[in-house]
Amino acid sequence: MERESLIEIFGKRPTRMSLLLDSLNVIKLKNTAQILEAGCSFGDGIAYACNHTGASGYAVDMKEEYIKVANERYPNIDFKCASVYELPYDNNKFDLVFSQAAFSLLKAKDNAIKEYHRVLNKEGFVIVNDFVIKSKVKEMAKEEMNFIPCFNSIGTIEEYVSYFERNGFTTVLAEDKYFEIINTTLYLTKIYKCSVMEMASVFARILGTDEKSEERSQCFFKNAKVSYAQLIFKKDKI
Repeated sequence: MERESLIEIFGKRPTRMSLLLDSLNVIKLKNTAQILEAGCSFGDGIAYACNHTGASGYAVDMKEEYIKVANERYPNIDFKCASVYELPYDNNKFDLVFSQAAFSLLKAKDNAIKEYHRVLNKEGFVIVNDFVIKSKVKEMAKEEMNFIPCFNSIGTIEEYVSYFERNGFTTVLAEDKYFEIINTTLYLTKIYKCSVMEMASVFARILGTDEKSEERSQCFFKNAKVSYAQLIFKKDKI
């Protein structure tokens, strides 16, 4: 229950939509656009994007309980319980695919990007606003962070760019946005009434799987230097 509460709290952070708004202003979609959120959780992101652009919204998530809540909150958006590796949409359907703190969870990133490419039209964009690390860490270290899903398959900005460029995309924007980590951490410390230095312990307490979770969490945060990134890609013309 505490885990689900953390997800809800994280989703309500005040700055959650700031990078999405910036990105939407960069690509300037028409109100006739069709957009897809990949990994929508409770649907707040896709609802925000549709309200801002006037576009038609679609969204997928693997968790049925999230999709149920999303459908109740936003009945005007088409939600489906589906995998980003097998999107239930026709080729060339969307003008935009975006994800908010969801791309870092994906273990088979190439497979997901190929699906994004397939469902995007020839002028389509991808927006990824997500956690990144500034320093590469060994795969074993990331595997040990299974209890914090978004850190398990996290990569550097350069690695994310490489994934997209080798799968038919051109990079429009790729910037480190460390202020998002600062704002999020300060927000969470107020909610959980702890210091910044104690946040790793809070994550381990809520999400950890064994008595060594806190030690692994502290070590990972220290060595990997977690940050946040704003990424925009455009589908290459073929």
